[in-house]
Amino acid sequence: MSTLTSTPDTITTDSAQRKTAVRAMVTTLGLDLGLPMGAYFAADLAGANTFTALLAGTAVSGARLVWVAVRQRRVDAFAMFLMILFAAGLVLSFVSGDPRFMVAKDSATSAVAGLTLLVSCMIGRPLAYYAAKRFAGDQGRDQFEATAGSDVMRRRWFTVSLVWGAALFSDSLLRIAAVYLLPLHTAANLSQILMIVVYGGLFTWTIRSHKRNAAA
Repeated sequence: MSTLTSTPDTITTDSAQRKTAVRAMVTTLGLDLGLPMGAYFAADLAGANTFTALLAGTAVSGARLVWVAVRQRRVDAFAMFLMILFAAGLVLSFVSGDPRFMVAKDSATSAVAGLTLLVSCMIGRPLAYYAAKRFAGDQGRDQFEATAGSDVMRRRWFTVSLVWGAALFSDSLLRIAAVYLLPLHTAANLSQILMIVVYGGLFTWTIRSHKRNAAA
């Protein structure tokens, strides 16, 4: 019966690859979320009305997705998921000229994202797997594929997808309630802040649970 051992070089390599994946996740989420929100607040500070500021954020989000697809020359399942959300949001942006509806539209998009994550678990294709594969990058993809099919990692993909799905869906309900209970400008700003808080909390939980999983 063979015994599995870990050499210092293996541990060092695994640690370095985990750090690389974490940096990739921070950078990707920072750009995917930070750029649209930055565009929104920049337009708001420049004196644009709420509808225009929200539309600016939507346009920047779409430009970011197209740029990533062109640079990578491929559209993976996770990128397609983001593009579908953007397309749905863009269509809804022109359904009504009501700024309050624009704020609710962003919340509805989060609800769709949350439900999609939950459904992906039900059909045995948790989206967390595709997101992690994207964050692994080209250099770490071989090792990622070598461990992704293990029982431990399959549970990991399901857990992450469930937590993110439930959190995003719950966040969307809070933000939609705020849209119709608070003044428009307050609701729009609160919606952006809630998004930062929720994604920040999810990101922190994901990193910490990843470290605990790696240690185990």
